[in-house]
Amino acid sequence: MDLYDKRGVRLADNPLVGGGSVCRRKSVKDVEAVLATAAAAGLRLHGFGLKTQALETCAEYLASADSLAWSRDARWSDPLPRCEGKHKSCSNCVHWAMRWRERVLDVLHAPRQLMLPATT
Repeated sequence: MDLYDKRGVRLADNPLVGGGSVCRRKSVKDVEAVLATAAAAGLRLHGFGLKTQALETCAEYLASADSLAWSRDARWSDPLPRCEGKHKSCSNCVHWAMRWRERVLDVLHAPRQLMLPATT
């Protein structure tokens, strides 16, 4: 954020700021630190490439998110029974995508402990 600021780009002036692909970060805590810092600065965030665990942990900081994890998962799995004979892989299949979506929503709607802001 400092580098953008130094270049005269005010990220807070944008309706939505993307948190670049964080899917390769090994620790969810690293992802959370980045997104929490950006959210605390008043940015409305979109998370690119979040793993389900990171999405669950960081949902409170995000306005939206996307992932192609469902497609990769489908590519390495057998097609859904309803799709057998229709296509070899469900990697571009609306049924697989919707099933994945429901699983993610279940994770997001499950009860969880939220962090309280630290006070000084």
